[in-house]
Amino acid sequence: MKLNPDCVRDVLLYLEEHLEFDPKAQNTRMNDLHWYKLYTNPDMLKNYSENDIKYSIQKLYEADYIDAKINSGAGGGWIMCHITDITWNGHDFLNTVRGQTIWETTKTRAAKFSISSIRGMASIAIEVAKSIVTESDIIQKIAENLT
Repeated sequence: MKLNPDCVRDVLLYLEEHLEFDPKAQNTRMNDLHWYKLYTNPDMLKNYSENDIKYSIQKLYEADYIDAKINSGAGGGWIMCHITDITWNGHDFLNTVRGQTIWETTKTRAAKFSISSIRGMASIAIEVAKSIVTESDIIQKIAENLT
C-alpha cells in the first residue's frame, strides 16, 4: 500500500486537536482516542479512505510519532487500536510541516526525488524551513513588521 503523506499530516493535526491530557489516567498519558473516530470525522479526514487512515496510523506508530495500543487478529486485521499520545518526534515533525507553504514545498521537492517516507519528508521540511528563515528578504520583511 502506498503511504499518503497528506493523510499522515492530517491524522497528526487531528490528534493534536482532539487528544486531551489526563493526569489521572493510570495507563496512559492521554485520553485514548479510538481510530474509528478519525475515520468517521466529518471534517478534517473526510477525504481519506479507512485504509489510508489505518495505514497512516500504523506507519506513524512504527516511526515512533504516536503512542498507540494496536491489537491485531489472526488474519492481521485490527481488533482494537487506541491512540494515546503524540510523541516528541511526532510533535517535532508536525511543528515542522504545520505551515501550508512549507508542507506544499516539501511535497513538491519530495516528489521530484521520489521520496515518500515520513522521515525523508521530515528532513526535506526542515531544509525548506531553514531556507525560508535564512533568506534575507524574508528576514527583512519580518523585521519591518516588528517595528
